[in-house]
Amino acid sequence: MPRLDKKVENVALSLDQLLKLLGGTADQRERFWEIVKGITTPVQYRLTNAALTAVQTELKSAHNILSDVKAAAGEIQKER
Repeated sequence: MPRLDKKVENVALSLDQLLKLLGGTADQRERFWEIVKGITTPVQYRLTNAALTAVQTELKSAHNILSDVKAAAGEIQKER
C-alpha cells in the first residue's frame, strides 16, 4: 500500500473496519460500498452495457456502408 497522509490512511482503515462489520465476503462488501457511493449499481451497468452494444451495432453498420461506398467508388474508377 502506498504511503498516504496519516489522516487519509486512518479514515481508509476505519472505513475498512466498518465494512467488515457488515459481514459477508470481500466481494459482497465491495459491492455494498459501490452501491452506497453510487458509482456502480447493477442497473447502471446494464444501461451502460446496452448503450455500448447499441453504439457497437451502429459502428458495424457504418463500417459496412463505408465498405460498400468504397467498393462502388472503385467500380466507378474502373469505368472511367
